[in-house]
Amino acid sequence: TIYLVTPRFGARESLALKYARPVEVLQRIPLRDYDDLTYRVGEIKSLLMLRNCAHILQIREFFYDFHNIANSPLALVTELMTGEDLDKWMKARAGQAGGVTELTASYIARSLLEAVRTMHSRGIVHRDLKVSNMRITVSCRVVVIALQKKNYTNDTHSHRNAAVAVCACS
Repeated sequence: TIYLVTPRFGARESLALKYARPVEVLQRIPLRDYDDLTYRVGEIKSLLMLRNCAHILQIREFFYDFHNIANSPLALVTELMTGEDLDKWMKARAGQAGGVTELTASYIARSLLEAVRTMHSRGIVHRDLKVSNMRITVSCRVVVIALQKKNYTNDTHSHRNAAVAVCACS
């Protein structure tokens, strides 16, 4: 479930709250080893590492019960991402005279490549990158919004399955 967070105290941006019940979280995060908390906390840290990329949905805050992480609900606060998904946006323009200009297409491609470069530089490999997992705003900001299917790599380049569903749209 995604909720709109009403800004307070002079906040300048709208936020979204994704709330997942423990069962939903456990289904999306395959936890083979429940002996430590670092696996799940590490995933959230990885998502937070992507905060500085303008083309990846920005996470502002997260909440869970550190002492009871196995049964704790997870709440992620993200920027509110408005706009169309890139798939619908491109299809709508394909039918128009002129379609998508080369300049616009190159800007979109460059934006997505920057997002992928940022993910890879932080050891995150997205496994389901597609235009329906991206939004384009009225100001033409292109943003990857769905990060639920990805692998994390470590220094030896082995992959670990991971999945925290992160998606906030209006």
